[in-house]
This record gives sequence, structure tokens and C-alpha cells, in this order.
Amino acid sequence: MKSIKELHDEFESIDGDRVKSMISFYENNISSIDAIDTTIEENYSLKLRWLSEYGLSLGADGYYTEATVALKNAIEMFKKLPGMDQKKLYENHYYETLLFHYGAALWEIRKVKKSIEVFKTLVLHYPKNEKYNTWLIGLKVETLRKVTNPIWITAGIWLIGNYTFFNQLNPDSQLILNYFGVLLLLVGGALELYVYLLNRKKKEQLKLTYIKATRSPKPVIKNYLCLL
Repeated sequence: MKSIKELHDEFESIDGDRVKSMISFYENNISSIDAIDTTIEENYSLKLRWLSEYGLSLGADGYYTEATVALKNAIEMFKKLPGMDQKKLYENHYYETLLFHYGAALWEIRKVKKSIEVFKTLVLHYPKNEKYNTWLIGLKVETLRKVTNPIWITAGIWLIGNYTFFNQLNPDSQLILNYFGVLLLLVGGALELYVYLLNRKKKEQLKLTYIKATRSPKPVIKNYLCLL
């Protein structure tokens, strides 16, 4: 079992590939880290930092399932940080970073509904951030596609039936099927229109993000799992 000082010294000596080194540091010392006395404020902050960087590193290295667990724990730990004013929680850039990467990692493991909830929170607290708006729109479109695709498959089957064997049915059955088909087409059309409007909004957000990035003196980081 290593002391907090030994852990701190080892952490500060990390160099080279920081992502893989951070993962190795945390996993090799997990027993010692778990045993840290977090009633001491400084220890709490160190443990939170190591857990956060571990979660971010897992995501950056493609271990998204493990990243969601670590980042969720880090977020909960951050909320309980001694001296943290809950009213100013969302003013903390590092907390914002954890939320974003947590939402992105959830999307990677296809937990889209949970990812949407995270990005709704981000959009609520950072309404001027085009990136978060773009992510939320994209996630909504992805969710709707899961609904519209089966509708159009069913509509296709209905159209085939309408031009083949439906005329062999009694008039009442044909009328019901006709109403069903019309309703199906109306619902499908309405959803497609909504998806189109969302996609257009997404493209506008992406354009704004691009314009903002090209005007910024900072380099554009393409990998969303890099630190903000």
C-alpha cells in the first residue's frame, strides 16, 4: 500500500504517452487510491483528479464502457468536493469537461438516451456553446431514425399489399387498411420533416462552429476525446 505522497510523486513523474501512462498509474495503484482518506480535503482533491484523468484517458484510448463508469464516479465526486458552491458548479471548466466526455463516451457504447440527458444538461447551462447544441441535435436525429426506418418499411409493405392482394379482401378490411396506410404515410412524412429540420439546424451549428474555430487563434482539436 502506497502513501499519498508516494502516489503523488509517481503521478507527477508520468511522461511519454500520458494517456496509457495514466491508465497504468491508476490501475496499478487502485488499492492504494481506493484507501485514500478523503476526509482530508487535499486528499479528496487528489483522488478526484486522478479518477478524472483516469476516466478521460480511458475514453481517449477507446475504453468507453470503463470510461463511463470512471467519469460518472468523478462527476458525483466533483459535486461533493469540499468547499464547492453548488450554484457555481457549472462555472467550473473542468466539471464541464467531465460532463462532455461522459456524454460522448455514453454515445460510443450506444447508450443514446443517457447521452441525450447529459447533452441536454450541457445545452441548458452552456446555451452559447455550438458544439453541445450540435451533439444534441445529432443524437435526437439518431433516435428518430430508429423510429422512421421501421415506419417506412411498414409503409413499403402496405404499398405492395395495396397493389396486389388487398383487393381480394372485403370492403371493410380494405377501408381499414387504407386508413392505416394514409396514417402511416402522414406520421412518417411528419417525422421526416422534423428530421430534415433538425439536420438543417445541425448543419447551421456546424457552420457556426467552423467559422468560430477559423477565427480563433487556438488550434482546432479534431479528436473530441482530447481535453477541452
